[in-house]
Amino acid sequence: MILLMAKYIQFLIYSISLSLPVPAFTKTAIATVVKVHGHVSKLVQGHMNATKVKNGDLLFKETSLFTKDSSFVQVQFNDHSTVSLGPNGKLILNEFPKTQPGFVTLLKGNLRSKIEKNRETEKSTNKFYVRTRSAAMGVRGTEFQTTYNPENKITSLLTYNGEVAMTKYDLDEPLDVSQKPQYKREVIRRNGKVEVRQVKLKAKRGPSTTREHLEYALNGQEAVVVKKGQYSGVVHSLKRTSLPVKINPVQYRALYQNQDFKDKYLKKDLFVSSGDDLLKDKTPVVMAPQNAPLEGYFNPTTGEFAPKAGGFVDFSTGLYVPPEESAEYHNRTKTFIPNQTGRFDSETGQYIPPKGLVLDAKKGFIISDTNAKGEKKQILLALRSDLNKVIAQDIILTDPEKDQKNVMVSARVLSNRERFTKNMVSFSIRPYTETIDYTDSTNGTFQLQSSGGKSFELDWEHNSTNRFQLTTGFIAKMIDYKDDPKMTTYDLDFPSDNLFSFYGGLKYYLGSRINLKSRVVFDQGHYVNFRKVNNVTDPQLSRITVTKLTFGGELEAIRTNSGKYSLDLGFEVVSNMLKNAGNLEISRGFGYDVDISMRYWLEVYWWMKAGFNMESMSNDFTGLNYTATHSTSSSGFLLSTGYAF
Repeated sequence: MILLMAKYIQFLIYSISLSLPVPAFTKTAIATVVKVHGHVSKLVQGHMNATKVKNGDLLFKETSLFTKDSSFVQVQFNDHSTVSLGPNGKLILNEFPKTQPGFVTLLKGNLRSKIEKNRETEKSTNKFYVRTRSAAMGVRGTEFQTTYNPENKITSLLTYNGEVAMTKYDLDEPLDVSQKPQYKREVIRRNGKVEVRQVKLKAKRGPSTTREHLEYALNGQEAVVVKKGQYSGVVHSLKRTSLPVKINPVQYRALYQNQDFKDKYLKKDLFVSSGDDLLKDKTPVVMAPQNAPLEGYFNPTTGEFAPKAGGFVDFSTGLYVPPEESAEYHNRTKTFIPNQTGRFDSETGQYIPPKGLVLDAKKGFIISDTNAKGEKKQILLALRSDLNKVIAQDIILTDPEKDQKNVMVSARVLSNRERFTKNMVSFSIRPYTETIDYTDSTNGTFQLQSSGGKSFELDWEHNSTNRFQLTTGFIAKMIDYKDDPKMTTYDLDFPSDNLFSFYGGLKYYLGSRINLKSRVVFDQGHYVNFRKVNNVTDPQLSRITVTKLTFGGELEAIRTNSGKYSLDLGFEVVSNMLKNAGNLEISRGFGYDVDISMRYWLEVYWWMKAGFNMESMSNDFTGLNYTATHSTSSSGFLLSTGYAF
């Protein structure tokens, strides 16, 4: 009887084991579902059908999670690290061992993760890996959000705390990446003969497991480290991961607080916020300093790309929307403030395109109002075109195999507003002729004209945190009147042909193509002076420093679509202060300075200029028992080059 009961119990245990799912009986769970909202399902490895996810469910290696509209799920790993999958997402929990970095695969949607720093992993700085079909990320104990959009193959990453390494990655690439074969030179001496041959060395084995492959990719030179408040993305058309840049701090705070993927898109309860709200923010969030140029950067040769800092992230498309070229600079956060590229919901952080437009994952900005006609349609078409340039549509949303030419010509140049945030140093040379027209009540009228005059100018426009920019400069002139026969006729003494001037001033940003400027110039010039020495009148061309005030503007009159060529116009009205110099009393005079030039940007920070300059100044002055009118005019070609840093 006892024997029969023992066999029955053994059979019962065996029957129960067969009725349980295989993973529950044979594997250890790697995570637990801690929060579910909406419709979420899971597919366990080896099973054919997905089942509904509930709070408290145990999850095992290689389990896939699926979410639908307005749904999300949060799972907690055994070390209390968490990952959350947003609406319309697909995630594979590949593995999460105790002593090695775990990894997951995001195939679609938004993933938010918080990885504990105290993971007991062996010999690895990365505690956790995330991979998509286009990118690999190595997490070192941090909180971040990433999205993968299969429509445009873009992977976007925003780090909330700590840092995440990121690089371009092909999910379908074979794992075994063996190193290139290496050779050594071997010299063999045999029977008096010398033989030299190349001996192939045994190649080292490349990474053969997924974890090794991810570590190998993230240790490459093209990997970037994305820190707190920074965005980086992997784009199909670019050779490498974009350089990390800071996003709009106000949107960053809203996205950080939206831990449950709240979605209010196209709903009436939107609390609309904009980039301008940064000006009202008394205590903006602290974000990691940015290494990439704040104004953005693209090098078609190397593939390095950085969008402009301070933009909005749209996690629904995976696109980053930089500030427009005329965006104001915010010194406290070291970002630009967008005011024409859209808004966001202050509660969820969701990006909201400008009214009448939508942001498409493959096409960029498109018109949503199909009924728009006439002037309204023309306005929307112009706005769409401008915003697609802002997001660098021809770089980000381009197939490099089909449109490589378009990508290559898209290297941007500094906009007028961005130039105010940089130090800009330029050097100019100007060969020209100068003419002095002189008339006085005693000595009559005559004209002097130099030949072979030269001018060298060094100009420094200092970096600014607002619309005003300090400028300083130095000018050296070499003017020789000695060859003018009138010098002998009037027996004019000519003490020096070298003149030096210094100036300081301010520029004011008025618009995307126009600036105002004003300067105080300590300007040396030649003035005809009849002095009386020992009752003898001694005519002389004296060198006198006069303080001049200028006011004018500079206009980028014509600019090509690429921005590399522009026609620049400059105009200044000039007036001088009263001056007493020995026996001369120089009264206030007026003049002008005009130049027209063609500028060409060789690269983002280096330009060259060629043009024509013309200036004139007229004064009345009183000498020893006489009054005179003195006018100086000059004109000539202008060549200059400059660099921004």
